[in-house]
Amino acid sequence: MPEGFFKIYPDKFGRNDKGDVLSLDLAAVRREYRYAGLWYACDKNEETYIATEMYYGTQATDSRPPDVTEELSENSFKHSPRYAFYPDAHRVWIAMRTEKHVYCKLKAFTTQTENTYINYKVIRNRGTGYDTLKSGVIKGSKALFFRLGVEDGSGALDYNDTVMFIAFIKDLPPADWNFDPACFGIQKLPVLVPAFLFPVRQNYSNWLGQNPLDGVTR
Repeated sequence: MPEGFFKIYPDKFGRNDKGDVLSLDLAAVRREYRYAGLWYACDKNEETYIATEMYYGTQATDSRPPDVTEELSENSFKHSPRYAFYPDAHRVWIAMRTEKHVYCKLKAFTTQTENTYINYKVIRNRGTGYDTLKSGVIKGSKALFFRLGVEDGSGALDYNDTVMFIAFIKDLPPADWNFDPACFGIQKLPVLVPAFLFPVRQNYSNWLGQNPLDGVTR
C-alpha cells in the first residue's frame, strides 16, 4: 500500500458549512486489498445524530464532487454496521454532519495490521429453523485498518463522539462460499462479529487450507 493513500483535510460544503473530509484512494487500495469498507463501532454521544456523506469519483481526480452520492443515517448504520465502498470507484470522500447541519471534525488514529477470521456454523435446515452440525473459526488473510474518530463539536475535543473504522481485507473466500464480508472479524478490532451460516447441502472449495465441511458427516 503506498504512503498517502488517504488524507483528512478541512473543506467547505453546500451553504459554506465547514468541516473535515476524509479522501481515500480506492484505486490504490484495490491493488492489494479486495475489500474496503467503513465499519460502525459505537456512538458515545446519544444527544447527537450523525449522517455520513459519501462522495464518489469514477475518474482519477483529487477534486471532491459537489453532490453527495450516498448518505447513511446513524440509525441505518447501527442496524447494518458494515458499509462496503463502491468497487468501481477511483476515490471516495467521507464527511460527517449532525442533524443541525454542523459538519464534524475527523481524526485518523494509528494504522494497524492484523488477521481476519470468520465465526461460522454448518447447518441443516429444519422447517423454520436449523440444526447446527458444526461451529468454529476460520482463519483468514491480512487486514489493514484504522480507527476514525468523529468530533461533533458538542463538547470536549476528543474525537470520541462516534467511533468508526476504515477496514481493508486482502483476500476473500471462494465465490462458491457466497460469503458476506459483513461477517468478517479482524483481530483487535472491537466490532461485533456475526456467525456466517454454511448449509450442509452445498459443497465448498478450500480456502487457505480450510473447508467448513471438514469433519462433518452429511
